[in-house]
Amino acid sequence: MNSTAYPVIFALDALTGALFLLTAIGVVATRQVLASLQLFILQSLLLTLSAVLLGVALGSVHLFAVAAITIATKTLLIPWLLRRTVSSEVYRTREIERVLNIPSSLLIAAALVVLAYVVANPLLRAVEVPFAQINLPLGLAAMFLGVFTVAVRREAVSQSSQTCRSSLSSPPPSMCRSLPWSSAC
Repeated sequence: MNSTAYPVIFALDALTGALFLLTAIGVVATRQVLASLQLFILQSLLLTLSAVLLGVALGSVHLFAVAAITIATKTLLIPWLLRRTVSSEVYRTREIERVLNIPSSLLIAAALVVLAYVVANPLLRAVEVPFAQINLPLGLAAMFLGVFTVAVRREAVSQSSQTCRSSLSSPPPSMCRSLPWSSAC
C-alpha cells in the first residue's frame, strides 16, 4: 500500500505534522511555564491524531493502542501530575530562564529542522514505507528540537550539572560501605 491510495488521510497527516512542528518551535520560543505545558498538551493531541490517521490508513490496531496510551499519559496524566505537584503561582508568573535569547533559539531551531530533513533524505530513499515522507523527518526534527529545548533552559542545564557534580563528588551510601576507604564517605 502506498500513501497515494489515501490522499485525504495523507493530507491530514501532513497538516498534523506541520502543526506538530509549529508547536515544537513554539515550545522553543515560549518563556512561560503554563504556555509550555499547554503546547505540550497540544503536541500530544496532534501526536494522537497522527497515530489515529495512520491506524485508519494502515489498518493497524496497534496504532490505535498507541493513540490511547498517548492520550492517557501525555494529555491527561502528566499535566495532571504537574499541576498537582507544582504550585499554581509558578504557572501564572514563572518565566523560564534561557541560555540563549529567543531569536537565536529560533534560528538554531530552524537549522535543526533543516538538518532533520537532510538526515532523513537518504533514509527515505532506502525504504518505501507509507507515510514515511512526512513522519520520519518530523520525528527526527521533534527529537532534535526536544534535545535543544532542554539544552537552552538554564535551569535544566544547571540542574543536570549539579546532579553530575554531586554524584561524582560523593558516592551513594550503599557504595560507601563496600569501598575500602569507607571512612572517607
